[in-house]
Amino acid sequence: LEHYREILQTAKSNGYEFLLFDEVEEATSERSCLLRHDIDYTPEKATQFGKIEADLGIRCTYFFQVAAWTYNVREQKCYETIQELNEMGHQIALHFDVTWGKDAEWNELPDMCSYERNLLALLTDKDIPEIVSFHNPHTYKEKVLNKEVAGIRHTYEPRYFSKYKYLSD
Repeated sequence: LEHYREILQTAKSNGYEFLLFDEVEEATSERSCLLRHDIDYTPEKATQFGKIEADLGIRCTYFFQVAAWTYNVREQKCYETIQELNEMGHQIALHFDVTWGKDAEWNELPDMCSYERNLLALLTDKDIPEIVSFHNPHTYKEKVLNKEVAGIRHTYEPRYFSKYKYLSD
């Protein structure tokens, strides 16, 4: 965690501005960062990162799944984590797992994302932005990585995936 803080401090001291996905068009610096966290496991640990970011004046997007094998957004600790992250100024958004709709057709994806985004809003009592982060996109990379998906704003489309250097842990 201390090394994470050092990385963010280094970025800030080198003139990087941190943006939410809906702020990209308003970027004032050539040095900008779209910081996000896709929550796959142990959502309660996200507050450790959120506190570091908030202490440094950084807001970022935390993507949560509605249907996850490892957590439930209505479980008390997870729900409180989401509320706490939002109170720190971070954005909560949808981390969508395509594999939950095994029989779904690709053209049904926009409606499925919209449904889950609305459900996440209801379950968390938060406004959920349109941006979606696909879970395990490598399993259908030919359809999403560096591609537009009709009816869905997503983190892997060209304006986020090509324009910015993409780094992942």
